[in-house]
Amino acid sequence: MGMSSSAIIFLLLVTCTVCSTILCVANSNSLSSNEEVDALLKWKVTLKSQKTNNLIVLPSWTNDNVNLNLSAQKTASPCNWYGIKCNENGSVNRLNLSSSFLSGTLDHFSFSSFPNLICIELTFNSFSGIIPSEIRHMSKLSYLYLGSNQFEGTIPLEIGELRNLEILDLSKNQLNGSIPTSFGQLSNLISLSLSENQLNGSIPKEIGNLTSLEWLVLSTNELSGPIPSSIGKLKSLLGLRLDSNKLSGPIPQELGNLASLSGLQISSNQLNGSIPRSLGNLKNLEKLFLYDNQFSGPIPLELGKLTLVQIDMSNNSFSGSLPDEICNGGRLEVLILINNNLTGRIPKSAYNCSSLRRVRFDGNKLTGDISMSFGVYPHLYYISFNDNKVSGELSDNWSKCENLSTIQMGGNQINGNIPPSLGNSLQLEELNLSSNDLVGEIPKEFGRMTRMLELNLSNNRLSGGIPQELGSLTELTSLDLSMNKLNESIPSSFGDCSDLIYLNLNSNGFTNEIPIQIGELEGYLLLYRV
Repeated sequence: MGMSSSAIIFLLLVTCTVCSTILCVANSNSLSSNEEVDALLKWKVTLKSQKTNNLIVLPSWTNDNVNLNLSAQKTASPCNWYGIKCNENGSVNRLNLSSSFLSGTLDHFSFSSFPNLICIELTFNSFSGIIPSEIRHMSKLSYLYLGSNQFEGTIPLEIGELRNLEILDLSKNQLNGSIPTSFGQLSNLISLSLSENQLNGSIPKEIGNLTSLEWLVLSTNELSGPIPSSIGKLKSLLGLRLDSNKLSGPIPQELGNLASLSGLQISSNQLNGSIPRSLGNLKNLEKLFLYDNQFSGPIPLELGKLTLVQIDMSNNSFSGSLPDEICNGGRLEVLILINNNLTGRIPKSAYNCSSLRRVRFDGNKLTGDISMSFGVYPHLYYISFNDNKVSGELSDNWSKCENLSTIQMGGNQINGNIPPSLGNSLQLEELNLSSNDLVGEIPKEFGRMTRMLELNLSNNRLSGGIPQELGSLTELTSLDLSMNKLNESIPSSFGDCSDLIYLNLNSNGFTNEIPIQIGELEGYLLLYRV
C-alpha cells in the first residue's frame, strides 16, 4: 500500500528540518572555529620569540591556505596547531604554550572568543603586563597556569567568577596587592599557588570556604597579619605553605583539624606563642617546618606520637626537652633544631632511629652521654650538635655510619681518646671535635680519610706528635690543631696538601723550625707558636 500524500509531505518536512539543523550546527561550529582562528592569529602577531636562533613565532599558527570556500576553510582549523587541542566539535578547549620561549602580554588575547576553553598553560615563559579582567568570560575554565612569568599588577577580582576552576597557579610572577576575597567563591578549587610574588595584606578568611582545596601555597610574599583560623575548615588540605612572609601571631588551634595534612610549612615569618597541642592530631603529617620565627615554650609531647619525616624548628626560643618518642614512628629523616633554648637529654628514641639522614642540634643546652645517645645510622650523612653540653666518650659507632660525610661536635664536654676506628670513615669530609676535653694522640689512622676537606681538633688536650700520615689528606683545605699539647716537629708531609688554605698550629709545643715544604704552599694562613 502506498503512502498518502500527506505522509510524504510530513517526511519531507522532517528531513528538511534535520538537514537544516545539521547545517546550522555545522555552520555554528565553523563560525566558532573561524572566530577562534582569527583571535589566535591576532594574538600571535603581538608575541615574540626568546629563541635567538628562531625568531618565527608559532610557525604552525597560520591561515595561508584559507580560501573563500567552506571546504578550504576547514583546513585552517586550529586543532592541529602547536599547543592547541579541540573538543569533538572542533572548538578550542586547551591552550598549552608552556616552556615555549615566548614573550608578550594578554592585552590582545580575546578571552570571549573561546567559550569552550577549559585549560590555559603559559608557564615558564616571559609573559608580562597585567592579567586582564576579561578573563571572567571563560566560564568553563578549569585549569589556569600562568606561573613562572613576569605578570604584574593586582590579581583581578573577576577570577573569582570562574566557578569551574580547579587549579590556579599564578606563582613566580611580580603580582602585587592583596589576595581577592572573591577567591572564596571558587568552591571547586583543588590547588591554589600564589607563591613568589609581591602580594601584601592579610590572608582573607574567605579562603576557609574552599572546602575542596588540597594545596594552598602562598609562600614568599609580603603577607602580614595572623593565620586565619578559617583555614582549619579545609579538611581536604594536604599541603599548606605560608613560609617566607610577614605573618604574625600564634598558630591557630584550628590547624589541628586538618586531618589530611602531610606538609605544614610556616617558617620565616614573625609568628609567636607556643605550638598548639592540637597539632598532635595531624596523624598524616610528615613535614613540619617552623624555623625562623619567634616561637617559645616547650615542644608538645603530642608531636612524639606522629610519624614525622622532616622537622625543622631552628632559630626560635623553644625550651624544655625534646619528646622522647620523637622518632618512634621509625620514619624520621631530618631533625633540625638549631639555636633554641632546649635542655635535657638527647631523646631516647634517637639511638635506634636508623632512618635519620640529617641531624642538627647546634646552639642549645642539650646534655647526655654521647656514647649512650647515638647508635648506628646507615643513611646519616650530616650530624651537628656544636655548642651544647653533651659529654662522654666517642664510640666506635660513628665509624659504622657508612654515609656520614660531616661530623660537627665542637663546643661540648666530650672526653677520652679519639677512637682510631674513626679513621675507617673514608667518606668523611668534615670533622669538628674542637673545644672539648679530648686527650691522647691524634690517630695515625686519620691519614686514610683522603676525602677530608676540613679537620678541626683545636682547643682540646691532645698530646704527642702530628702523625706524618696526615700528609695523605691531599684534598684538605682547612686544618686547625691549635690550643692543644702537641709537640715534636711539624711533619714535612703537609707540603703535599696543595689545596690547604688555612693551617692553624698555634699554642702548642712544637720543636724545630717550620718545614720548608709548608712555606711553598700557596695561599695558606699559618698561625704558629712554640
